[in-house]
Amino acid sequence: MNACFVDLDGVLVDFMGGAIAHHKLPLRAIEADWFFWRQFGLSDADFWNPLGEEFWAGLAPTDDSHEIIAAIFARWHPGEEVFVLSSPCLTPGCATGKARWVERHLPAFARRLLLTDRKELFAGPGRVLVDDYDANREKWTAAGGEVCLVPRPWNSARERAGSAVASVVARLERIKQL
Repeated sequence: MNACFVDLDGVLVDFMGGAIAHHKLPLRAIEADWFFWRQFGLSDADFWNPLGEEFWAGLAPTDDSHEIIAAIFARWHPGEEVFVLSSPCLTPGCATGKARWVERHLPAFARRLLLTDRKELFAGPGRVLVDDYDANREKWTAAGGEVCLVPRPWNSARERAGSAVASVVARLERIKQL
């Protein structure tokens, strides 16, 4: 492997918990599916539009974010690159809020933050994506990369959600052996 790309929302950032709290929805993140707001009658615009820069900058890290980062760095060698790769929504302040979050919580990645809605453009042999969204996994693998899908209640790996770090470690070990 020569590069690893780590997603923010749902992997390192508790987007679900923050969005549920912001909209005051009677739901816990462990019960959420990918488009959870729709079950409460919120349109996509009603859900996304109020999420400005302060929302994105103020989100909490996931409970296991530091362990996930540690697991990644324990498996990478000097010369191999690690980046944060996130897809910003179109609401004003999202990209700058995410950059502020990275500067606060992961300052070593402040210049390694990549924002795009086309993550698969970075895929290829020797490139690993650590993400929580099934659609990103499908596009990344179709482009020739390897994926470590972090188990979360809203994705196809949900049955392993209680042991997300162990699952990430095991998957990274299998990828390193390829």
